[in-house]
Amino acid sequence: MNQELSNFAARLRDSIIAGFDAARFDDLAVELFDLQYQYNPIYRSLCLGWNMSPSKLGMARAMMPTFAGRWTMAPFMPTSAFKLEGVTFLPLKERSAAFHSSGTTEQKRSCHYYNA
Repeated sequence: MNQELSNFAARLRDSIIAGFDAARFDDLAVELFDLQYQYNPIYRSLCLGWNMSPSKLGMARAMMPTFAGRWTMAPFMPTSAFKLEGVTFLPLKERSAAFHSSGTTEQKRSCHYYNA
């Protein structure tokens, strides 16, 4: 995992442990959206199809500075995508483990790669 993603993961863990309010959650969620957009080509393609980008979420903050719901504007990856392709920002050599769903929906298991 690159340093930028590692730093984010550490800050996210710290925030979860400390507890955070809606505005802090929104900031972290939007930052994660930006990182996924930047490093996950499959997710970026989905966002482009929805005409959404990190700069558009930034404009929402400029227009509504107290709005803590920008994260709801980021496209959600449909669960079916995880059944079709390796949706991850991890390079192949860093995928040390994978979680496979039970496959109860549509009888096809999804796969989620991670670095253990």
